[in-house]
Amino acid sequence: MTKREELAANWPVVLAAFVGVMTGAWAFPVFILGPLIKPFEAEFAWSRTGIVACTSFLAAGLVIATPIAGRLADRIGVRVVALTSMVMLVLCFGVMSMIGGALWHLQLLYFFMGLLGAGCGGVAYTRAIGGWFRKARGLALGITLTGTGVASAVAPNLVEFVNAAAGWRWVCIIVAGITLLVGLPIVFFGLREPLRVGQVIETDDSNCPVSLIGATRAEALRDPRFYILAATIGIFGLVISSLLVHTVPMLIDMGMTPTRAAQIASFSGISIIIGRLSIGWMLDRYSPTAVGIVIFVLGSVGCLLFVLLGAGAALITVAAIGFLVGAEIDLLSFMVLRYFGLLNYGAIYGILFGVYSGAGIMAPLVAGGLIWWGGYNALFIGAASTFLTAAFLFFVLGFMPTGKNWEL
Repeated sequence: MTKREELAANWPVVLAAFVGVMTGAWAFPVFILGPLIKPFEAEFAWSRTGIVACTSFLAAGLVIATPIAGRLADRIGVRVVALTSMVMLVLCFGVMSMIGGALWHLQLLYFFMGLLGAGCGGVAYTRAIGGWFRKARGLALGITLTGTGVASAVAPNLVEFVNAAAGWRWVCIIVAGITLLVGLPIVFFGLREPLRVGQVIETDDSNCPVSLIGATRAEALRDPRFYILAATIGIFGLVISSLLVHTVPMLIDMGMTPTRAAQIASFSGISIIIGRLSIGWMLDRYSPTAVGIVIFVLGSVGCLLFVLLGAGAALITVAAIGFLVGAEIDLLSFMVLRYFGLLNYGAIYGILFGVYSGAGIMAPLVAGGLIWWGGYNALFIGAASTFLTAAFLFFVLGFMPTGKNWEL
C-alpha cells in the first residue's frame, strides 16, 4: 500500500492512539501541575520545589511499570494494557480531587499515577502504530504523539478557567471526566490489535498487520546503538520536564499576569503539535539521526535566546522547547522499531522509556539546584548544554556500524 492508503485503512488506530496519548500518564498529570502550583501554594503553603517533585514521583512509577507494561503489550495485547491503565488513571484523578493538606499525599498519588498508568503512557500506542504502519509510520507516530501537544495546549487555560470559576478540585474532576467519557470509548472501539508474540496469520489481505520480526531483548542489550539511544533520552529527560513545569510560575515571577503566562505556556502545546507532525513527516523521508541533530540544536538555540533576551524571548523559547518535546518520543519510537523491530518492541521501548523516566526523577533536583545557583538563566544554560550533548550523541550514532535494521 502507499502511504495514503495505509493512513486511510488504519485511521481508527491513529485516532485511538492519539486520544489515548492525550489522556495518558505523561500528559495531563504533567501539564496541569505547573498551573496548579500557585493554587497549591495559596491553599496549603506547600513549597514549589515539593510540588514540582511530583513529576519525580510520577517518573519513579513509570520507571518501574513501563518495562512491565511493554512486555504485557507484546504478549497479551495493547488494548487490555491501555484500557486498564486508563481506568486506573481516572481513579487517581478522582482521589486527587479529594487530596488533603499533606504534600506527601500528592507526591504518593503521582507515584501511583505512573505505576498504574504506565500502560497508557505511550508504549502500547506506539506499538500499535508500529504494528499497522510501514510506509507512513513516521507520520502516524507523529499524529499519535501530538496528543501530548493538545494536552499541553489545553491544560494551562483549562486550569486557569476552571480554578477561577470553581476551584482546583474541579480541575481534577473534569480531567477525570475527559479521560473516562472521551478517551476510554475511543480507545476501546478504535484501537485494533497488531500481531502479538506467538501469533501467526496467513492472509493475502494487503491491510494485514506488519510482520512480527525483530531482535530479542538480549540482542538489543548487546547492540551499542541501544546505549546511545539510552544516553540521549536520559540526558534529555534530566531537564525537559522541569522546563515545562516551571514555565508558568517563572513567567509570573517575571511580572506577567497568570492569564498571560498561561497563554504563553499553552503555545508550547501548539509547538509540540507542529513538531511531532513535522518530525513524523521528516522521519519517513530523511535519516533519523540527521533529524535528531537538527531538532536538538534548535532546542538549544531557543534556550540561549531566553538567556540573552529574557522575558521578551519567552514566546520563542516556549515554542522551541515545545518543538523539541514534540520530537523526542517520535524519534525514540521510530528508531527502536527500525533498529530492533516489532517482536519485542514493548520490552525494549519500555526499558528506554524507563531510562527517560528515571532521569525525570532527578530533573527537579537538577533544576532546583541550577535555579538556586544562578536563577532561571542557569537552568536554561544547563538545558542548552544538555540538548547540544544530545545532538553530539546523535552525530556519533550516525557514524556507528549499523548492524541489522529491521525494515518491517
